Amino acid sequence: MHIFFQYPPKYSVSFIARRLKGRSSRLLREKIPELKKWWKNGLWAPGCYHGSVGHGWEVVEKYIAGQDRKS
Repeated sequence: MHIFFQYPPKYSVSFIARRLKGRSSRLLREKIPELKKWWKNGLWAPGCYHGSVGHGWEVVEKYIAGQDRKS
């Protein structure tokens, strides 16, 4: 999964990742109760990759947009 967004510098990347993973997991498990059968302790993997982009954000957006193409 790719997520590309801008956030205020007062928040750390780890804080944002923790919140996104926690809330999305909770919402998905509420909407799809069957998920609890397969992933009892959490929906997402414990780790993740964080990267930053300076002025090259157009390149990243193009890369992400191309990910939904089927080979």
